[in-house]
Amino acid sequence: MIALLAVFLALQDPSYETTVLETGPLTHHIEARDLNGDGKLDLIIQNGRDLQIFLQDKGSFGPKPQQVLRLDAGVFLWTFGMIDGQKLPSILTAGSRAIQAIPFDGAAFGAPRDLVVHPSMFEGSVADAHAPLFAEFAPDLDRDGRSEVLLFQEDEIFVMKQHAGGEFRCLQKLPVPMDVATLVPWAPHQKLTQSIGVPLLSFGDTDGNGRTDIAYYREESIGVFRQQADGGFQSGESKDLAVEKKRRRNRFVQFDVPPRVADFNGDGLLDVALIYPSKGRVHLYYGRQGRNDWTQPDQVMNVADGWSTGIYLEDLGGRGKLDLVMGVVRKFGISEGIQVFLSGKVDLELHIYPMQANGRFSKDPVQELKFPIPFSFQVTRDSASLDLVFRPNFRGDFNKDGLRDMLVRVDERTLKIYPGDKERVILDRPSGSIAMDPPAGVSTTEPFVMDLNGDGVSDLLLKHVLINPPKHVLELKLSK
Repeated sequence: MIALLAVFLALQDPSYETTVLETGPLTHHIEARDLNGDGKLDLIIQNGRDLQIFLQDKGSFGPKPQQVLRLDAGVFLWTFGMIDGQKLPSILTAGSRAIQAIPFDGAAFGAPRDLVVHPSMFEGSVADAHAPLFAEFAPDLDRDGRSEVLLFQEDEIFVMKQHAGGEFRCLQKLPVPMDVATLVPWAPHQKLTQSIGVPLLSFGDTDGNGRTDIAYYREESIGVFRQQADGGFQSGESKDLAVEKKRRRNRFVQFDVPPRVADFNGDGLLDVALIYPSKGRVHLYYGRQGRNDWTQPDQVMNVADGWSTGIYLEDLGGRGKLDLVMGVVRKFGISEGIQVFLSGKVDLELHIYPMQANGRFSKDPVQELKFPIPFSFQVTRDSASLDLVFRPNFRGDFNKDGLRDMLVRVDERTLKIYPGDKERVILDRPSGSIAMDPPAGVSTTEPFVMDLNGDGVSDLLLKHVLINPPKHVLELKLSK
């Protein structure tokens, strides 16, 4: 009887209280953090230059933010960091002439104060027309509980070390040229524009010496600045990782997927995954003690006759190690393409590679799942791009068993839950569903899954995307 009751409860749909958050028309970033130290996650939602602060109160959120923080027109980057003498995290901003901190007093963010006053690569530019980018530029490099900050120049990065009292001094200048491109107008009276790109950064131990290194991705290569015993960084003595160059080719379907850098196998060292979407291939590089040669991958995963839509790296079994799920769309010819376009759906395959005891992913997938997923399709004169209107999500636990469950959208108003399983990783039949209430004309839905109220059942923040006119609607669903 007890076993039957457990099965019955597992098959029940989770119950949610739904709130539509009153935010700006476009949502550029969503963060869930414990801002006031009460052990509960709060929400920070970026709408353009506005950061809307939703503080959790007694396990719930109101529809309106408690505070709207407007970032200055000269701010290009923002993140969170810890300043000496403050118990709560601050918002850090990087602008054209300064890096500033906006402290939090437990109820609201206050006035900004200067941390580093120095011209940056953004000098002379105004970002008012563009939303500032959330980027990790304030890591704790020496692991003392205080954030260092990185000041970006056109040909180098200043590493600014934090000392007692929140004072910052330049520790070192690292040679990393930025991507700066000037777009010349093709006709009179058109504006000259300039694009500026900062490298994709990751922070962690790459060679087993117990110190935090700086890894960066730029121009189809990944380099590492290794931290030395004196706290400085060394470069140029290792063989860093070169990504295969993209050939200039007009492809019928394209997926753009950045590299993934994280500790995959739980050994405390950074690992790297490079995804080649058009080839259906993933190259894996595992960090290890004393490693300084990253030119050859340790493991290669191939999918014959298919494109990769990207990979998921999630701890599906609750073991503290990441498993790899590769999204695959099989290549199709003209006749199959016509059928796909008429149906409005494409078959998405999910190939699951669990992390093994030897610290590597399984050689072959232990499970393959297939779902028909609606897609969006955009065409230009020389190429076309395909994207999924809802990507499967593996970040939820909806039955409190400690295993990750999978969410898949079956129609505009319904999400299906495929429960995690210790033997089969993910069951191939859904155990329940979650109802959505999207606005009319929704194009895609992006789920953010996390346990906000701490009851063990995952909550959802659904971002419904409308195209004409461009608008985002946020639907918050808290378990009850």
